[in-house]
Amino acid sequence: MGAVLDCYWHYSQTGDQCLGRVLTGLDPTLSNFDCIPPHFDLNNPMGNPHVKRAMKITFGDVIQDHPDFTRILYRCLASMVHHKDGLIAQMHQVPGHDFNNIAILQEPDLLGELEKLVTIKPSTV
Repeated sequence: MGAVLDCYWHYSQTGDQCLGRVLTGLDPTLSNFDCIPPHFDLNNPMGNPHVKRAMKITFGDVIQDHPDFTRILYRCLASMVHHKDGLIAQMHQVPGHDFNNIAILQEPDLLGELEKLVTIKPSTV
């Protein structure tokens, strides 16, 4: 038990991250398995009018009421934009699916502008 505990404890963060990526359906044999999560390649995302509008549409007053959540909400928005095709496909396949309630998915022009700003590559700023 001691050796197993030492082994797992020592590598717990990496092991948990790896397991999480496998459970989300990523193939560990592919070269993009270790990609970073979708994010905005902007120094100040709220300085961009498209991001600012999308944050307001998607999260409403949460940003004003709970400013500490802003960074995680940027990541959530970037992830929704990055995976928009799959989310929208699910909306169309299953009428009444809860994804139909995600307001940003009803804004194709805004999604197009946001898609230009989202990356899974290391930030340049």
